[in-house]
Amino acid sequence: MFKFLPGILLVQIATSVLAFILIRTPVDDVQTAAISLLAFVISLFGAFWFASIAHNLHKDALEKTRQQFTQERETLLVDTERQKVEMLKQTHDQIVKETNRAHAKANLKVGAMFTAAVGFGAVMLFSQLITAGLLVLAATGGALTGYLARARQDRLAKTVLQQQLQAPVSKLLEVDEPKKKKKSAIKKS
Repeated sequence: MFKFLPGILLVQIATSVLAFILIRTPVDDVQTAAISLLAFVISLFGAFWFASIAHNLHKDALEKTRQQFTQERETLLVDTERQKVEMLKQTHDQIVKETNRAHAKANLKVGAMFTAAVGFGAVMLFSQLITAGLLVLAATGGALTGYLARARQDRLAKTVLQQQLQAPVSKLLEVDEPKKKKKSAIKKS
């Protein structure tokens, strides 16, 4: 508000000088009209000056508000991204946990089934059904080999998925660290 004070004082001084001139000197109607016109012109220039100052103040306030909103929006976007990554990680961990439980139950059942098949094949070998026993043992060995190969593929896929999940977290942390340094440098200034 102090930006308007010099203009107000200048307009008041000019108006006072013109009023003093009108009071102290004998003037006719033409001179009164000229002095009134001069007072009007001074008031008009003062009004334009005040409008310019007000426009600049408005423009500065608007720019400051835009910068604050931009910073707030960026902060919200970073927080939202961080929450999204955290939620994705929690969901992934929950899925992995449930999958591991399901695999453990399935592995127990499959292990029991393979043990039963091997036992059945061994009983057939000892009971004079050598060909059938060997077939059962060979089929059981092939199935067990396929099951172990599939388990290995699942384990490798899980490792790759975890690496891909960790990549956005590390990128987010890398992007967030320079901003913190920038903010601390601004606060020190």
